[in-house]
Amino acid sequence: MKKINEKNKKNLDVVLIATLRPDILNITLNTFYHNLLKNFNCRLIVNIDPIGDKNYTQEDIIKVCKKYFHFIVCNKPNKPSFTKAVFWCWGKVQTDIFFHLEDDWCLRSLVNKNLSLKPFLQENIVQVRLNIRQNKKLIKKDGSIHSEVFSLNPSFFRANYIKEKIKGFDLNLDPEKQIAYNIASRSFKKPDFVFYGIEGQNSMIIDIGKIFRELNAFDKWNSSGRGNIAWKRKKLNFFRVQFLKLKYDLYLNILKFKYCVES
Repeated sequence: MKKINEKNKKNLDVVLIATLRPDILNITLNTFYHNLLKNFNCRLIVNIDPIGDKNYTQEDIIKVCKKYFHFIVCNKPNKPSFTKAVFWCWGKVQTDIFFHLEDDWCLRSLVNKNLSLKPFLQENIVQVRLNIRQNKKLIKKDGSIHSEVFSLNPSFFRANYIKEKIKGFDLNLDPEKQIAYNIASRSFKKPDFVFYGIEGQNSMIIDIGKIFRELNAFDKWNSSGRGNIAWKRKKLNFFRVQFLKLKYDLYLNILKFKYCVES
C-alpha cells in the first residue's frame, strides 16, 4: 500500500470489534480506509475474540489490520465476549472523537471528513452514525438528520460521553441495549444522535456479516438484548451447507469487485 503523508491530519482513535473472519474484515477495512479513515491519522484499538472461522487465528486478523494501520493496540482474550470487547476498546480511547467499527460492515461511498465531524460543534450531539437505510422520514433539526436511538452501527462518538457510560457497564448485558435504555449521563442530560448526510441520502453501509452467520448457522438466542447475549448453532444438512458456501464465496467476490480498492 502506498504510504500517505500523515502531517497535519487530525488524530483519530478507531475502535474495531473483531472475530476470526479475515476475508470479511479485509472488505471492511479496505472500504472504510479508502472512503474515510485515510483522511485521519489513525490509531487502531482492536479486540479479537476467538470465535468465527476456526481455520484462522488472532494473528491472522492482526495481519489484515496491519495492511491499513501503522499504530495498533490489540487485545486477544481467551474467551469471546462482545460486551467485554466493547468495554476494553472504549476504555483505551484517547482522542476526543473516535470511530467505532465492527468487522462486518462495507462502506459503499465516500464520507466527507469535515461534514462527518461538523455536528460535534453542537455540544449535545454525542454520535454521528453512518446510515444503513435511506435518510428519509427522520427528524431534521439544525441542519442535521436526527435519530431517536443510540446505535453501534459504524459511527463517530464523543469520547467523554462514552467514558461516562462505561463507568456503569454491566458486562453481562448487550452494550448497545443497555445504553439505549438509559441514554442520559452526568454531563449529557439530553444527548443527541444524528446521521451523517442529508435528507433522503441513500444508505452508506452494508451489513456483510449476515451471510457468514447463515453459513455457520449462528442464531442469537436472546433477541431482547436485556440479558446476556450469546450465539447458538442451528443444525444444517449437508446440501444446505454446500449451497451456502457457494453463496458466501460469490457474495464476497461481488463485494470486492464493487467496493474494494486495490492496494
